[in-house]
Formats: sequence, C-alpha cells, structure tokens
Amino acid sequence: REIEGDPIALMSLAELRARDPSASTLEEVLRRFGSQVGFCLEIKPQQFLDKLSIVQGVIRLLPLAKRGAIVDSFSRAAVEAMRRHSDAETAFDLPHRTPRDEWLVYASERGFDWVYVRHDFISPAFTDRAHELGLKVMAYTINDGTKPPNVDGIITDVARP
Repeated sequence: REIEGDPIALMSLAELRARDPSASTLEEVLRRFGSQVGFCLEIKPQQFLDKLSIVQGVIRLLPLAKRGAIVDSFSRAAVEAMRRHSDAETAFDLPHRTPRDEWLVYASERGFDWVYVRHDFISPAFTDRAHELGLKVMAYTINDGTKPPNVDGIITDVARP
C-alpha cells in the first residue's frame, strides 16, 4: 500500500501516523479488539525484512488475541516458522491458480491447519480432499455473502454482524 505514492513499508510509524492518524499497530488492534473477535493474521514478508523477526513479533502478540488467531502467509518459510515456534493455527495461502493435490499434501505433512484458496478455484472434490488430509479450507475473497459448499470459513472485505 502507498500513501501519496510513498510505500508505507518504508515509513516509520511516526511518519505513517503523520500522514494517516488513524493508522494502528497490530498490538493496538489486538489490545482493543482481541477479546471481541478472532483474527486471521497474514504475514507478508518483504525481501528486505527478516521473516523470523516478523514471526517472532506475531508470536509475542498472539496472547492478546483472546478469541483466537489463524496465522497465514504465501511464504512457506514464514508459515513453517510459525508452526515450529507457536501453538497458533497456521494456514498456507495457495498460489492464485488452480490448486494442486501436491500443495494439500505439503500443507498436511507440515501440520498446517488450514489452506486458503481463492473462492472461484474451490470445487467439492478439492474441499473433500483437503478434509481427507485433515485440513480446513478458507475461501477468499467473498464480498457478496455467498459461501462455497463445504468450506470451513470465508474471508471478506465486508463487515457483517
């Protein structure tokens, strides 16, 4: 994300808040809402960031998520580190293309709890196979209220009561 053409990843918190006073840290959000809702926390490591330090920072904050948290990433290394160093539920974001069985096997063999899949790539056979391997399926991004059959959760940009 950018503000006025400047990547926020390169800004200090003070610089970010000077431009967007409503910006919150993960810790602030978890302290405010951690007892009210569960969280899906996506780790998005950049090339210039140390994946392990991000994982360690998230692990330190997980106790604030009183209603639970699922930690996910497209980065296999980040998800594997989270699985090794915490008891949090973990999810592997499958690439934005038709899912393959080998990805499900990979996630299952490493003890991940969830796979996240773009909703239009989910089929009953895919969901059945994931469940056979002990994985839950999260469909993203669904903003019209529909839920593919047999998925265990959805990700949406639309808040609903």
